[in-house]
Amino acid sequence: MQAITLSHRPKKAHFSNDFEITHQEIPKPQKNEVLVKVYNATITIDDINIAEASSLGGIPLTSPPTNKQPATPGIELSGIVETVGVNVTPFKKGDAVFGSVGFPIKKNGAWAEYCSINEKFLMKKPEYLSFPQAAACAGSGMVATCAIAQCCNIQPNDTVLIIGASGGVGSLAVQIAKQKRAYVIAVCSKKNEALVKSIGANRVIDYHSTSFAETLKKENNQMDYVIDFVGGKEIEHDAFSILKPRGSFVTAVGPIQYLGDKKLGWSGIIKLLLYITTRIFSSTFKKQKYVFVSPTQSVFPIFKELIKTQSIHPIIDKIIKFNKPEIKEAIDYVRSHKARGKVVVEVVPNEI
Repeated sequence: MQAITLSHRPKKAHFSNDFEITHQEIPKPQKNEVLVKVYNATITIDDINIAEASSLGGIPLTSPPTNKQPATPGIELSGIVETVGVNVTPFKKGDAVFGSVGFPIKKNGAWAEYCSINEKFLMKKPEYLSFPQAAACAGSGMVATCAIAQCCNIQPNDTVLIIGASGGVGSLAVQIAKQKRAYVIAVCSKKNEALVKSIGANRVIDYHSTSFAETLKKENNQMDYVIDFVGGKEIEHDAFSILKPRGSFVTAVGPIQYLGDKKLGWSGIIKLLLYITTRIFSSTFKKQKYVFVSPTQSVFPIFKELIKTQSIHPIIDKIIKFNKPEIKEAIDYVRSHKARGKVVVEVVPNEI
C-alpha cells in the first residue's frame, strides 16, 4: 500500500519538508481491530503537533520513527471495512465506517491506503454524511461534543460565546450548541461571518475589528458559557469578565494560544499543567467555573446520538489529492490556523 511516512522526528515547522510517500505492507488487524480501506483522511493541527512532538507544548505521544520503523501520521479517517479481527462483531467487510485512531496514538495512522483501528474508535457512517464529511468530524466531533455536551449543561436560550467558531472543532461546536437551542455568538474573522451564520450562529463578532469583551461589556451582555478553541491568558481574562455570576469558561487549549505551535520544554510543560489543574481546582470553590476539555471514551455514545439526529454537518475547506505537493501545501496551510473547517485528503477514490 501507499502511505505517508516519516523516518525521523521532524524539527518544529519542518514536517512538510520531511515526509515521504512510500510503499508499506498492509497492516494485519489485531483481534479487536478493524482493517479499513481509507477513502478519506484529514490534516489537522494535532497531526502536525504529534509528528513534531510538540503536543501540549512538547509531550511526545509516540516513540521517534526510524528507517526500520517509519511512522504514518493521521488521526481521522473514513472508508470501508476490508477485514476484521477475530473478536470484532459490530463490523463486517464492506461496511462504510469512520473514526479516529484514539489513544495511545498509533504509529500506523490514517494517512495510508489502509489503517487498522480498534473497533471502539470506529462507527458506521450514516448515509447523510459523505465520506469526506465523516472523516472531517471523526475526532473533531468528539472534542466539540465533549466541550458542549459534557462540559456544559446548556439549557434552551442560554447564551454561548464560541471563540474560534470557524475552525474544524469550533464549527461543530456551534452546531451542537444550536441543537441544544442556545443563543450562539461566534467569534471569528469577518470573512467567515456568512459561513458560521449558515451553520446556526445567531451573531458574529469579528475579532480583527473589536474585542469581544469590550463589545459585550458595552451592551451589558453576559454569557452563560464561553467556549474557547484558541487559547491564551488574555482570552481567559476577557472571558471571565463577561461571564454571568454562575457562568463557565470552557477551554480546549488553556493559557497558551495555539498550544503546540512551539515547544515549551519540560519546565514549561509542568508550569502549564500546574496552571490548568490549579485553575480547575480553585474554581470548584467559586461560582464561575474553569473547565478544561479532556475527551474520554465516555463521550463516544453522546457523539453517536448526535450523529443520529443529523444535527452535525462538518465544514470542509478543501479536498486534496494523495500526492506530495498537495499534502505539503496543506500541512503548511493548516499550520497557519486559517483553514475554514477541515482539510480532507482523498487517499483512495470512493468506490461506493
